[in-house]
Amino acid sequence: MKRWIAIIAAGVALATAAQVDAQPASKIAFESDRDGNTEIYAMAADGSNPVNLTNHPARDGFAAWSPDGTKIAFETDRDGNQEIYVMAADGSNPLRLTSDPANDRFPDWSPDGTKIAFETERDGFPEVYVMAADGSDPVNLTNHPARDGLPSWSPDGARIAFISFRDGDWEVYTINVDGTDPVNLTANPATDTGPAWSPLLVTQTPPPMTAFPLFDDVEETASTTATWTPDADTWEVTTAAAHSGNRVWSKPPVGDVEERFLTLSAPLDLSSASNPTLSF
Repeated sequence: MKRWIAIIAAGVALATAAQVDAQPASKIAFESDRDGNTEIYAMAADGSNPVNLTNHPARDGFAAWSPDGTKIAFETDRDGNQEIYVMAADGSNPLRLTSDPANDRFPDWSPDGTKIAFETERDGFPEVYVMAADGSDPVNLTNHPARDGLPSWSPDGARIAFISFRDGDWEVYTINVDGTDPVNLTANPATDTGPAWSPLLVTQTPPPMTAFPLFDDVEETASTTATWTPDADTWEVTTAAAHSGNRVWSKPPVGDVEERFLTLSAPLDLSSASNPTLSF
């Protein structure tokens, strides 16, 4: 019986989304009162060259980089109460996104940069809202009489972590981005707050491939599809041969040279892995 050898790539490793999809982090935004009032600064990742971005007599703080690194959302009381603004990464073009007599605070971008989650007291008590990145279409997600706030968007964009006092103490919850399915993650009588997601890992997606017969002289080939095995170290490859039907092969042990034929028929693409974790 003819044996088909899957085309595979060697030495593929996991990497963070930042390593693959963007240049290495070069700046850190932070809040400082070194000029006599609270301002937002940016500095190099090694701490050098701090620059005052907001440079305003009001209090500016809680900086949040946009996913593409071109903008920074922040909270400010320059209008007499806490509102959410956005500015260019160099501090230019500050733009007011919220306009409500109540306090709007703690902006957090969606991973695709199209929306911003924030905490607001416009309903008489803190709630988590989501609005478009231009400030339009604010929607109350939590809609609960208890205090909810400090939103943190999951890296896959599917859920938002937040803190809530709805159980009589501060707990960490997650909720769908449409406001459904709130889940208490911590459920502990102690105070749990400050949720922060781990980043998604990115792996290389197996490309369209070809399988070659290695142990006879037949010249025909068969198209294949491939998926990662659970350990993300090998590919499972399905070969489609008209005479033998579909067959599934996986990358053999490294020492088994007979079963390896290392070549690529297409460049690699990238896709995000799932299951980020949450710290608090």
